[in-house]
Amino acid sequence: MLFSLSIFFRFFLFYFFLSTLFLQASITLKSGWNLVGVNSDLTLASLIEQIGIDNLEVIQGSKKTYQKRYSDEGLSFLNDFTQFEKGEGYWVKVNEERTVSYLSTSYTQQEVITLKEGWNLVNPLVDLTLSEILVQIGVENLEVIQGMTKTYQRRYVESNLSHLNDFEAFVEPEGYWVKVNSASELLFDFNISEQVVPKLVNYITNAGAEEGTESWRTFGGGSALQTSTNQVHSGSSSFLSTGRTAYYHGPSTDIKPLVDDGKLINGQRYTATVWVYHTQPTNEKLVLNIKQVDGTGTHYNTLEDEMVVPNQWVKI
Repeated sequence: MLFSLSIFFRFFLFYFFLSTLFLQASITLKSGWNLVGVNSDLTLASLIEQIGIDNLEVIQGSKKTYQKRYSDEGLSFLNDFTQFEKGEGYWVKVNEERTVSYLSTSYTQQEVITLKEGWNLVNPLVDLTLSEILVQIGVENLEVIQGMTKTYQRRYVESNLSHLNDFEAFVEPEGYWVKVNSASELLFDFNISEQVVPKLVNYITNAGAEEGTESWRTFGGGSALQTSTNQVHSGSSSFLSTGRTAYYHGPSTDIKPLVDDGKLINGQRYTATVWVYHTQPTNEKLVLNIKQVDGTGTHYNTLEDEMVVPNQWVKI
């Protein structure tokens, strides 16, 4: 399968800067059972692709399940798990160890997880210490926090066995069983100034034209792609597309190597941010496409299609 990213304008001159940004994370699943809680809407299809359809045995949440044996026995209708959901923890069973990559969700406002009376299988949306959890839930209300390896149990405290409690904090990407005596809420307050902002990764080669036209070309055989220092959004250079004889003679780059290298994962979401500048007297149309070539033929998938004002940098 071949993928190519192209930028088309229906005019003959423009400059642009491309940036592809996302928060990438990973979790290693050990052979056997794993109690996980990832801040991502990872789909079943992506998990099967990364883990292997014969290697993934079970995904079990508090409400939904996927079990390979159901599929093997013609009972696929019993499988209702489709993706990880916010705040939900899951048991995942694999035959052989695998590392799963995923796009981590970064929250910027208060989020709440509701705990029902009894047992709850949760995924912490941000790290919370035991003391913070006790303040919110109540010392007399919180009975148990049980992770994959660490525990807090109120009965240990009451029996002067506090040394048996080794749980200190919720840590993503782990899942936890939480038992409460009455329904409660856990508030996750996201203060950006107090948190480490994950690094944004740009996997597009030479996205800012700082290395000439390396890894880039004109799509469809038009005039050769150039670089310019006259109009730049950042750095010292930008791509220049001019002298077109067809509107689709825009800059393009091949992203198939990123798929082959495992940097782009099927089922994950990626954001393409394009800064564009044109000098036509009126608004002009921008089309951002991905060319896909597979067993069914050639397809052009439009990511963005909108009008752009002249003589200023515009973020798409």
